[in-house]
Amino acid sequence: MPNFRIKSFGEFKSPVEQDSAQELDASTLEYIKAELREVAPEMEGFYHDMHENPELGGEEVETGKRIGARLQEMGVEILKEGINGGGLIAIVRGKEGGPTIALRADMDALPIQERAENSPRSKKDGVAHMCGHDIHTASLLGAAHIFKDLAAQEKLDGDVVLVFQPSEEKAHQKASGASRMVARLLQMGYMGEGGKIDAFFGAHVMREMPRGTVNVKEGVQLASSGEVDIKLKTKGGHIMNAFEVPNLHLIFSEITMRLSEVFKPLYEKNEALVASARTAYGGTGYNVLPAEAKATWVV
Repeated sequence: MPNFRIKSFGEFKSPVEQDSAQELDASTLEYIKAELREVAPEMEGFYHDMHENPELGGEEVETGKRIGARLQEMGVEILKEGINGGGLIAIVRGKEGGPTIALRADMDALPIQERAENSPRSKKDGVAHMCGHDIHTASLLGAAHIFKDLAAQEKLDGDVVLVFQPSEEKAHQKASGASRMVARLLQMGYMGEGGKIDAFFGAHVMREMPRGTVNVKEGVQLASSGEVDIKLKTKGGHIMNAFEVPNLHLIFSEITMRLSEVFKPLYEKNEALVASARTAYGGTGYNVLPAEAKATWVV
C-alpha cells in the first residue's frame, strides 16, 4: 500500500473548525489500512467488471443494478435508485448528532473505441471507460465497505451519504447527471438551506500524478463542462469556386486557431479549458463546398 502524500496548490482550509476537529487515532487508522488491503481485490474485481461492461450517460441501468446489489450485500441502506437511469443515493449511518458528509463518484463511459491490446478491455464496440469512472465507482464501493465496518464498531462519528452519479460526461446525453442528483438531494432535504449535508467531496484519478499522491486545492479544482455551438450558413457551391465563395472549412479553421491562441494561456494556468472537439459539415460530396456547418466547443 502506498504512503499517501498531500500535494497542495494554494492554501487548503478544512470546512471543520480547527478547534473542533478530531484526529484519527492510531488504532483506527491501522484498522482502516488493514481493511483496505482486505477489500482491495474485491474493488479491483468490480473495476474490471465495470470496465468490461461500460454504459453511456443516461443508459447506466445495468451498472446501477450491480452497484445496488453490492451495496445490499454490504448492508448499506439505499435511499434512492434508478435516478436518470442508474443513479443511486445511499447512506451509512454513524453516531447520532455528528456531521453528515457526502462522497460522489461518476459512473458513465464515453463513446470511444478501446484499443485491442488493453487489459481489461471493453466488450462493447465504440463504448469504453476512458476517464476513470470505473475506478471512481469501485473506490466509492470500497469506501462504503470500510465506513459500514466502522459504523458497526461505533467508530463512525456521523453519517456518510454515497452518491453514484450518472451522465457526467454528457457526451451521449446532454442533460447533466449532476444537476439531476442535486435536484433529488434537494427534494430529500440533504442539500439547500437547512440541508443535512455539511460537506461534499468528490475525487478524480489523474494519470499525471504519482501513485499515492493526493492533490487538494482551495476553490475550483475541476470544473463542470458546458457546450457552445457555433453554426454558420452560406451559399455553398462547387469546389472549383473555393476562393470565390465563403469556404466554411477555411472559416472554421481560422476560428479554431484564433480561439486557441486566446484560451491556451488560461489552460496553462489551470484556469479554464475551451476547445473544439467536433465540426459537422453539411453536404456529402468530396467536391462540394458545404452550405452549412456546426462546431461544438467545450467550455
